[in-house]
Amino acid sequence: MAIDQGGKQVSNPRSEATNYDEELSRIDASIADLKNREIQYAAERSQLEAKIQAAKLQRDILAHDNSKMTARKLSKKRKKKKVKRPRARAEERKLNGLFGLIHLMSALLPSNLRGRYIEEWRGELYDMRMEGAPWRNCVIQVVVIALQAVPRLAVTLRQAVRKTVD
Repeated sequence: MAIDQGGKQVSNPRSEATNYDEELSRIDASIADLKNREIQYAAERSQLEAKIQAAKLQRDILAHDNSKMTARKLSKKRKKKKVKRPRARAEERKLNGLFGLIHLMSALLPSNLRGRYIEEWRGELYDMRMEGAPWRNCVIQVVVIALQAVPRLAVTLRQAVRKTVD
């Protein structure tokens, strides 16, 4: 700044231009520095994201492996008591033979009620075999059904049907 003849301060246009140029160059340098820092931060951020993703993947793999190992340990600890099941072919043939007898005996029952009783008797026999009852007991059960239950049930059901019709 310069002083004029009246004692007032007057600005020098050349010095102001120099100040503006210095200020502009300082601001440009600051912008360039900020851009460089931004590029560095972007590179660092992408590296951090890659590390985070790798850590998550590793965590998921370890969690999956741990759940498998835990499941194996639990299955070894909890061995279920094996249910005695009939041997496939021979047992099925015998059971089917008894089921055939039940169907044959049910011919004495009224046709509208036949399916209900067949299902009940078949269920009883199947449950007996699943519980491990010997074949002799199953055959005795079918004989009891054939000689006692079916004839009495047939008479009772037919009488009940006649009474409702009359």
